[in-house]
Amino acid sequence: MFTCDGSDGPKSIAALLGLVLSALVLSGCDGVTLPDFDLDFITVEEDDPRLPPPTKLRFNIDVLEGGSSLLEQRLYEEVGLLERRRLWRGPPPDSASASLVVTRKLDDGPLPAAGDPQYAIGHWKSLDLKTTVFDALYESENALGPVRWRRFTVAGQSCVALQQGWGPEPEITTRLITGYYCQPPGVQLTPGQAETVVQSVTLWDGE
Repeated sequence: MFTCDGSDGPKSIAALLGLVLSALVLSGCDGVTLPDFDLDFITVEEDDPRLPPPTKLRFNIDVLEGGSSLLEQRLYEEVGLLERRRLWRGPPPDSASASLVVTRKLDDGPLPAAGDPQYAIGHWKSLDLKTTVFDALYESENALGPVRWRRFTVAGQSCVALQQGWGPEPEITTRLITGYYCQPPGVQLTPGQAETVVQSVTLWDGE
């Protein structure tokens, strides 16, 4: 496991969801209508009866162990989409930070394939409102399948962003996974470390 020693895209989540839904319409998925970009959501609890069994997700890396974690679920009722997002902060004093977001349809229908992660930074206002500089795009494999990732820098931090699809069969995407990991300020993230972070992503349905 990875340990640290001392160690032009959409500008809002609404725009990002609009692009996801546009792709669904263009791909011919049944029962999908295209909303405008001002998509409203409500925050829902884990036991909300409208929701399917939870999808659990995590980075399996030592540097986040012993820190804090926050879960939020966003329901876009108009279009039947659910976002389950978790944020982590490693233990102080100089903390690493990370987040994973899994997007799914409430009816478990198909989603478009994963794209370039630099266009998904709109998921997080804390990143979207700052200047980000991205490095080259790579594709690797982790336990869930192919994953696209880029290193990037934001406000003096060295980070990696990723996106990948997951589903019951390789050609079917029913979960769209987007995430980032940032080193503590002033600590570089090498390409090898970035790939290790990307390969550590795990996801499973149910308790």
